[in-house]
Amino acid sequence: GMPDVANRLNIMFYNGRYHPDYGSIFPVEDMLALVPNGEADVAVLEEPEHLNWFHPETPEYWRKRFNHVVGIIHTNYLEYTKGYTGGVYKKYILYVLNRWLVPAHCDKVVKLSGVLQRYSTYKEEVSNVQ
Repeated sequence: GMPDVANRLNIMFYNGRYHPDYGSIFPVEDMLALVPNGEADVAVLEEPEHLNWFHPETPEYWRKRFNHVVGIIHTNYLEYTKGYTGGVYKKYILYVLNRWLVPAHCDKVVKLSGVLQRYSTYKEEVSNVQ
């Protein structure tokens, strides 16, 4: 039942570093290496685009390691790019990068708002899951 499932739930944290230029924390280690073999069933990635912009060099990726990967997307990073020098160009590059990274790493994408960019028409939906 549910108590048994809850007892097997693991929430893991990774080492990260704050980058003032981006106002964000990015991983500084291979997050997949933190997950013991045999325990990789379902992964819920908060901000999957953000977690994979600086992915370490490894032959493994989320969908290869886990049976199912859900990405929860909160932040409109395209809007943030407007404030940077060359924001118009950076916005387009980020849009393309996100459209490539998110579907590559997630089986399902849940956006908290419909104003967020499209990532993968056939994989995404809008839902307030918080």
